[in-house]
Amino acid sequence: SGRYWINVLQDNQPGTAHGLLILLHGSSASNYREFVDDMAQVATTNRLIPVSVLAPNGGGWNEGDQTQNARTLNAFIQDELLPKYNIDKRRIFFSGQSSGGGVLSSHFIALHGANYQGGAFCLCGTQPPQRFTATEAMKTGFKVHFEITTGDGIWTSSFQPSVQAYQNA
Repeated sequence: SGRYWINVLQDNQPGTAHGLLILLHGSSASNYREFVDDMAQVATTNRLIPVSVLAPNGGGWNEGDQTQNARTLNAFIQDELLPKYNIDKRRIFFSGQSSGGGVLSSHFIALHGANYQGGAFCLCGTQPPQRFTATEAMKTGFKVHFEITTGDGIWTSSFQPSVQAYQNA
C-alpha cells in the first residue's frame, strides 16, 4: 500500500546518522498507528528512527502472498527510506508483532536479510522459513530474537521449529 507512520528525529542531518527501526503490525493492522508511539522510548534511547509500515493488503503481513509482501517491504526500505534519510546501515532493526513477526521469520529474513545489518525481534508471531541459508555476514551482523507468551494459542506450534531453523542456519 505504501503507507507508513514515521517519527524522524530532528537531528537527522548529513553528519548525524541514525539507526532504523522497522515496525510490522499484527493482523487487522491492530497496532499500526500506535506502534511508533509505543516504541518511542526504545527509538530515542538507541537513536533509531521508528517506522511503522502498513501491510500491503492493509490487514496482516502474513496474509496473501508473503513472498510479495517481503519483496514490497524490502523495496520500500531500499528505495524510499534509505535514500531519503541519513541511516546508519549497520543499525537496521525489525520488530514484528504477531503476523508481522510471522512474515519476518518465514519470508523477509530468509529472502532479504542479507541486505541488512542489525537484527529482528519476532514477538508473538513466528513461522520457520521454507528455505534459508545465512550468509557469513548475516551470522555476525544480523541477530534474530524470538519471544512468545506462555498462553499463546496461535503461534505455539511454530515457535520451536522457527528457533531451530535459525539456529541451524
